[in-house]
Amino acid sequence: MYNEEIDVNVGFIPKRMSKDFSRLHDICNVFVEKQGRVSMKERKEMQDAITAAFDDKANIEDNRLPDSRCNTFIVTENTDKMFFGVKVIPSHKWLDWDKYFLYDILFNENPIRIKDIDIEFDSKMFSPLIGMTANEMMAVILYEVGHIVNSSAPVDDLRAQLDAYCAANDQIINNLKDKDAIKFMGFAVAEYISKHSSLFTGKKDNVGADEFVHYVGLDDQLENLISKIAKNNLRLHEDVDDPFASMLWTLRILSNLSTRKIMAIKTLRKAINLSGSVLEQNLMKSLIRDLETVRLSGLTEGVLLKFKYNTMKQFDEDYFEIAMRCKNVEEEDDALYLMRKINTRVSVIDDYINTEKISQDEFKKWSKLLDKYKALREDLLKAAVYKGKQYGVFVNYPDIVPGRY
Repeated sequence: MYNEEIDVNVGFIPKRMSKDFSRLHDICNVFVEKQGRVSMKERKEMQDAITAAFDDKANIEDNRLPDSRCNTFIVTENTDKMFFGVKVIPSHKWLDWDKYFLYDILFNENPIRIKDIDIEFDSKMFSPLIGMTANEMMAVILYEVGHIVNSSAPVDDLRAQLDAYCAANDQIINNLKDKDAIKFMGFAVAEYISKHSSLFTGKKDNVGADEFVHYVGLDDQLENLISKIAKNNLRLHEDVDDPFASMLWTLRILSNLSTRKIMAIKTLRKAINLSGSVLEQNLMKSLIRDLETVRLSGLTEGVLLKFKYNTMKQFDEDYFEIAMRCKNVEEEDDALYLMRKINTRVSVIDDYINTEKISQDEFKKWSKLLDKYKALREDLLKAAVYKGKQYGVFVNYPDIVPGRY
C-alpha cells in the first residue's frame, strides 16, 4: 500500500495513475452506443476499468489491493425527476462505523482520502439530444472521480466547515460521541463529499479541467460536454446551493432527536420522492431505518470515549505549543489545522469533566484548561482567516506537475 504518513497540513495526496486508458475508453464507447442500457457484465467491466485507471499498474504484480476501487456503477432511468448528471459517492461500507472511517473523519486530524466509491449516471446523460461521446464520458468520469479519490481536500474542507461552525456558535459536537448517534452522520458526510467539487453541484468557479483530465488531454472534451448539457437546459448547479446544508440539517436533528425524529423521517421521505439518484435515495432510506429503530436513551447515556488522566495531562502540555503557533499563524491552512486541534481538545476535555468521576480539584484544573482552549479558539477566530458566516474554505487544486505519474 502507498505510504500516506504525510504532513497533516498537506491536503493533496499525490496519486499514481494508469498510463493506458484504452480499456476505459472502450467500455465508455459501449455505454454510449447502447445509451447506458448495458448488461451486468458490462457494468462490471466499467467498474474494473475505473479502478484500473486510478491505479498504478506497475505495482499490480506485488499482489497489493487497489489504491482506490469503484464498487458500483449504475445508470438510473430518470424521466420525471431532477437531473443529477453524475454522482460519485463514498461507498456505504467505507463509511461503516465499525471500520472507524466515519469517526476518523469527524474527530481525528490525519489526512483521509476516500478510497471506495459508487458511481451513478443519470440516463439523461445518454440522451441523443446531448450526444455525449466516449471521450466526453471518460472526461467526466475522470473529473468526478479524481476530485474525490485523488485528494484529502473533501474531508479537509468538511472538517474546516465543522470547526468554523462550532467555533462561531461556541458549540462542540457532543451528541455524536455515542455510537447510535454518530452513524447518522454518515449520510451528511457522504452528501458533502459527493457534492464538494462536482461539476453538477459545486460552485460555478470550480468548473474547469483538473489534473487527471488534463493529464489525459481531455480538457476540450469536458468543456464540450458542459456546453451540451447547458444548451439542452439541463443546467448545472441546480441540486443544492451549499454542500454543507445536509450537515447543518443533521446537526440540528441530532441536537434534539427525541422531539425532531418524526419530523426528520417525514422530511427524508419527501426528499426521496424528489431525488432522481438511486444512490442518494438508498442513503436516505438507510437513515430512516436507523431513525425508526434508534434507542433514544443511548444518545444521552452511552459515552464512546473514556479519557484517562494521561491524555488530559498531554493536552495540558500541548497548550503552550498550540498557543504559540496561534500567535504566529499567517496562512489560512495553518489556522484551519490549529482550529481542528483546538476543537478536538475542547470536545475531549468537556466530555471528560462532565462524564468521568473526578475530584473537585481535578474538575477545577481541567475546567480552567477548557476555558483557556476556548479563549484560544476565540482569538484564532478573530485572526482574519475565516470568511465570516460563510464558513467557507475554497479549494485550490494543485498545479499540473510534470512527471508526477
